[in-house]
Amino acid sequence: MLLIIDNTVLISPTEKTWLERQRKKRPGHPSWSTMAYTIIGKTGYMSVNVTAWGMLLKLSERFGWKPAGTESPAGVDEWGGNYIGRDGQLVTDKDATALAMALERALDDIPEQAATGTRVTSKGGIKNGADVSPIEYFSDRKRKKAIRDFIAFCKISGFTIN
Repeated sequence: MLLIIDNTVLISPTEKTWLERQRKKRPGHPSWSTMAYTIIGKTGYMSVNVTAWGMLLKLSERFGWKPAGTESPAGVDEWGGNYIGRDGQLVTDKDATALAMALERALDDIPEQAATGTRVTSKGGIKNGADVSPIEYFSDRKRKKAIRDFIAFCKISGFTIN
């Protein structure tokens, strides 16, 4: 897959501790770098770069997703329900399904051909000062497939944002 959602590795729920051990062993791995979110569900995880994550959320809201707010990470008393931090906050099953449904509605409006020209870098970042809409950002056959993969992931279960 593209660097937008750069890989999907299926793991069982009991292997989540494996993922945590790997983070400690390989702190520089791109899936958990400061430039990516690691989205962990019941059946596996996906790595999403920072730009793509923000664009996914904007696109979803544009197509009717009403964010319910995340549940607080373990050990956090006061929580604002954000989707942007990488604190282990939980997106519920219901909210993940609603997110997936909104992204499905967006698919017909996203072109198969890239519409961004040179405003998006090869690694999925947006060049300085470029104005790129979420539809433009995901316009491309590979990026559109990444959205489909994320939709399927969201339909399985809720997830944590790390």
